[in-house]
Amino acid sequence: MESYQECTNPRSDTHVWAWCLGVSCTISKKGEVSCDCTAVPANVPPLPYIVVTKKFLPDACKANPTGEVWSSATPGNVSQITSFLQQQPGRENLKAPVIVTGKK
Repeated sequence: MESYQECTNPRSDTHVWAWCLGVSCTISKKGEVSCDCTAVPANVPPLPYIVVTKKFLPDACKANPTGEVWSSATPGNVSQITSFLQQQPGRENLKAPVIVTGKK
């Protein structure tokens, strides 16, 4: 992940996203990935969360009309994951993802 957008607006951003950290995933023979994601744990606030994107998307945090939800994490989780990865051998120069915003 090189960049992400934070979803923080309680009035307009959907509060429904999938918690996929540490869950098991499988890859089908067709190359499709399926994970056992869960609802956001009760001790994790529904906002803020992140969506992975290369540029700011005004509607990225809105509810999807097809019923699909983001596989996401909190901004704090992203920092923890990045820090963990940077401590791994050969990953010392791993750059932290950039937060993209609609502000110029």
